[in-house]
Amino acid sequence: MGNTSSTPAATAAATSPASYDHLFPKQYVGYNDAGKPVGPEGQVFKPCCVCPDTKRERDECVLREGDEEKCQEFIARHKACLRSYGFKPQ
Repeated sequence: MGNTSSTPAATAAATSPASYDHLFPKQYVGYNDAGKPVGPEGQVFKPCCVCPDTKRERDECVLREGDEEKCQEFIARHKACLRSYGFKPQ
């Protein structure tokens, strides 16, 4: 039982920033003159509008837990999704 409570924290801490990138295929083909990522049909992506599912999961976790440290897995997944659209989250 003691190991169960410490395992999620250890797993979250060991998760590398790019560990979820393989789950989100590349969605952009390049950048426009303003440096914004562009999709295959010429659409310009906005960070507020892409990845609604991972954004919702991240936000719900932070609201529920009250602490971003407890939501690192959701945050990492959302950042991976944003990278798939050509953004560079920190």
